[in-house]
This record gives sequence, structure tokens and C-alpha cells, in this order.
Amino acid sequence: MEFIRNVLNYVEANDLYPDIRTVEDVPYPSLIIGGKEYLCFCSNNYLGLSIHPQVKEAAIAAIKRYGIGTCESRLVAGNLSVLEELERELAKFKNQPSAVTFITGFMTNLGVIPAIMDSPDPYGIYNLPVSIKDEDNLIINDFLNHQSIREGSMVSRSNIKSYIHKDMNHLEKILKRYKDKRKLIITDGVFSMDGDIAPLPDIVKLARTYNAMVMVDDAHGTGVLGKNGKGTAEYFGLEGQIDIEMGTLSKAVGAIGGFVAGSESLIKYLKLRASSYIYTSAIPPEQACGIIAALKIMQESSALREALWKNVRRLKEGLSSMGFNIIHSETQIIPIIIGSEQKCVDASRYLFENGILTPAIKYPVVKKNESRIRLTAIATHTDAQIDRALEVFFQMGKKFGII
Repeated sequence: MEFIRNVLNYVEANDLYPDIRTVEDVPYPSLIIGGKEYLCFCSNNYLGLSIHPQVKEAAIAAIKRYGIGTCESRLVAGNLSVLEELERELAKFKNQPSAVTFITGFMTNLGVIPAIMDSPDPYGIYNLPVSIKDEDNLIINDFLNHQSIREGSMVSRSNIKSYIHKDMNHLEKILKRYKDKRKLIITDGVFSMDGDIAPLPDIVKLARTYNAMVMVDDAHGTGVLGKNGKGTAEYFGLEGQIDIEMGTLSKAVGAIGGFVAGSESLIKYLKLRASSYIYTSAIPPEQACGIIAALKIMQESSALREALWKNVRRLKEGLSSMGFNIIHSETQIIPIIIGSEQKCVDASRYLFENGILTPAIKYPVVKKNESRIRLTAIATHTDAQIDRALEVFFQMGKKFGII
């Protein structure tokens, strides 16, 4: 405990502890904090579906029918029919044969990666007819993959290598060097801190050349990218060509949970092997029903997605014209590079004092001296709200010498 106290004392003395705001109400795209209304430019609720009337009605009806939770693992008594309906809808949405859901996106990666990449019988207890050993497996990560992918990889007993962010030459060098390994390449579809998109066609081509599997964490692409919002695979015309297509339900879908879509044999295997599916309760039924309603809205109309992209363009054009460095963002995630950790914290607090909620993202989440204000657009932001935010950002940029 003394060690913990020493760490906390250092963190607090150096202003490293995050500003955690207590939100009292959520009238998106605003939030109520301390009785005051703040424009929110940091939510992953990209399409505003978490408060959509049809989504809320579906969730309320589910509570009346099922209560608020499953209270059991899917393998015991928690396999409600609505969860299987949700999985069918997710598979259809992703143009994959099958799908399975998990309680969160983080828990999806934490369970799926070891399930795929560990020997299913490391101690020979079950006498399974398998010849793969843990040392024969190799996970290859993009250097900027999400923390859940990193932790899922570390939990596994596989060897792990990382390639320079989006550097296909480096990826190929690793694939050539370890051509005899059983290989899984993992990449984010949209990278959560820079807002750029993985070069998925090149990754798939290399994977086929060097006999590797491909797993895409499409947390920030699902519902946003592609003609029909089906994600990074649709965006690149690669539907059905990704071995393991992972996504979350807590971003554009507006709920909670994670899922994997893929072949029927993959999904059946994950239900047998993924610890975060087997040893925990399932997604609550009201969430499942709300998600089904959200998926229906997303597929019946492109209006929310079009509104999101209009807002993304308005924000980016405004920030760029002022001289802010938004690096190579290609999506609704817009980083403003500040550099100095303390300046970034001070800038975020200035924005908050002026009615704009955006977090300071700093080391160790990003590299030292690459701290940033991370904005996200929401489909329901109005032009007036975006213009108001741009005005405050301009004032912040001048005050701190950023522009």
C-alpha cells in the first residue's frame, strides 16, 4: 500500500491525474456537468443512437419482459433467444456467416486472441489431435493497436511482434522471417488516437501470400465507414475476406458490448474456447434489444451517417484553416497535436471552462511530447454548435501559442 501511495503522491504532485468529470445528464450532443451544459466533442456515440427514441423504446420493452440482466453465463442459463437474434443480425450486417457477442469490446479481444492463438490442450490433458505448440504461434500487431489487443496478445502464450504503424514493408519482413510460424496479423480498422485507417487491402494481400490469418478490430469503423456503414471491410470492398472481424457496440451503435463475425467454424470454436464468453454473464437483454433497433435504423437510412460526415468535414476544415495540426486523420476522430503534456492539460481545462468538453490525451496513451486534444464529431451536432466550438478552439489556440 505504501508503494501505491507513493505513486499517487507523485502523480498528483505533477498534475498527471486525469480530470474525471461527473456527468449528470446526457442530452447529446451536450452533457450536463455540475448543473451546467457543455458541448460534447469527445463521445464515441457517433450517430447519437444511444438516445434515439426507437432504441430507447426497444430497451424499455425488453426490461419489462426480461428484467435488467441475464445473471448467468451463456453456457449455463444466460443464452436468451434475443442474444441469438442479435448475433444473427450482426452476422447479416457484417456479411459474414456467423457472429458471437461479448460483454464489452475490451473483453472480446481479451478472450478471442488467446482462444485463437494458444494451444487448446497445452498440457495434453484431453489428448486432442493437435500438433501446434504455443511456440509455433506468432501474433503480429500494428504498433498503434488498441490496448485491448495488446493485452489480449500478452495473455496468450504466443510470440508477439509489432510492425511500424501501417508500414507494409516492415510487416512483410516479419512475415518472411517467420514464414514457418502459425501467424495472426491484428490491426485496428480505424486507429483510435490518430483517426487514420489501416491499409487493409495490403494487409490482406500479404496475409494470403505468407499464409497468415487477419483479425481487424473495427471498433471505430463499424457504423461509420463504407457505403452502408458496415465498416472497414466494406470501405475497401473486402467483405467476407477478413478471417476474424471484431467490433464494438459501444460506439456508433450506442450501447455496450463487443462481437466477432466470421465463419461458422470460427464462431463455434470461440464459444468453446474464449474465456470472456464462457466465464462471465452475457450482454443484458435490454442492450441486445436496443442494439437490434439501432442496427435496423442504421440499415434503413444513411441520414445519420451522412450528417456525421458533414460535421466531420466542417470541423476539420475549420480547424485546419486556423492552423491546427490535425495530422493525418481520415475519420470522425480528429486529434489536435499540442506536444507538451502540461500545455495539453491546460488547453483542455480552458476549453472546459468555456463550455467545450474534450479530453487531454497524453503519455502513456500516446508517445511523450505527442499529447493531443482528441475531438470526435457526432451526427447530431448542429452547424451552430460546431461554429461555437471552433470559436473557442481558436481562442484556445491563440492563448497557448498553438496557432
